[in-house]
Amino acid sequence: MNFDGASHVDIIHRPFQPTGPIPWNRWRNISKRTIITVQDLIAYRNGSYFKNWEEWEGYRSNFQLQLSNADSVFCISHDVIKAVKEERMPVNEQNLFVVENGADARSKDQPKRIPPSIIERGWSARSFVIVLGATYAHKNRDLALRVWARLKSQGFDHAIVLVGASVPFGSTRNEEAIASPSEFQNDILSLPEVAAEERNWLLQNSSLVFYLTAAEGFGLVPFEAACLGVPTLHVSFGPLRELIADADLPVSYDLDTLTARAQSLLSDPIASSRSVQNIMKTLGELSWKNTAGKAVDSYFQTLSLPAKISDY
Repeated sequence: MNFDGASHVDIIHRPFQPTGPIPWNRWRNISKRTIITVQDLIAYRNGSYFKNWEEWEGYRSNFQLQLSNADSVFCISHDVIKAVKEERMPVNEQNLFVVENGADARSKDQPKRIPPSIIERGWSARSFVIVLGATYAHKNRDLALRVWARLKSQGFDHAIVLVGASVPFGSTRNEEAIASPSEFQNDILSLPEVAAEERNWLLQNSSLVFYLTAAEGFGLVPFEAACLGVPTLHVSFGPLRELIADADLPVSYDLDTLTARAQSLLSDPIASSRSVQNIMKTLGELSWKNTAGKAVDSYFQTLSLPAKISDY
């Protein structure tokens, strides 16, 4: 963080949001301007993701302090900009920039490896749906299990694979246990951690990706899946509404609506293909090349603005 031995630079850019102190005196001594990227304000807004009030308040205070010292703040979607403004973060509007993530990194020719747990279960050739995301409450993994259970009761034979770490606070572990019917236990596989090659295999071989998140800064998963030709069950909200134009998307988390959408994506090849195509239309704009171009343009704009003097 101190960049010991570094020469003077125009910009120091921290491309992820602050979780601890930043040596601002050192950064200002070796750079003309400083920038922080904010991916989301989910933890900032959710005390249940912390051990106690003191930890949450400490996180929030540090978040505000670090943003108050940065010359500019990059956000990965307009929805994050909106959240920054709603929370009255100490950042002038002229110093806020939208620099979206690239979404074109994943492709069918990436290395893949079947997870050992899939082999052990004898699921190498079995149809399955996949849930990607940690057990944080906003990921709605329990809702995904309820939709899947409805599908099973209606005759769909897909297994379900849940991939994501189990978090210590703000988890849906209890809700997931309640949402998992005892008669379908043998069709549920939970993988807390997988290698990148295994994740590629799971994505490309799944029939449908469940991504029922209710809070994201960007929402990369539907784009990753679409690059592999796999549809995603998700709700049109926030950044996903901003980035994906699809009139067929659900606009609520109603169980019946989501189940009907999942049925369509699993049984109607035309609906599945249309869903993937609607996401792929956006990829031309959400390339890492465009991300780099927007970042450089925003660097120059930041250099043209007065340096920040924090009063926070």
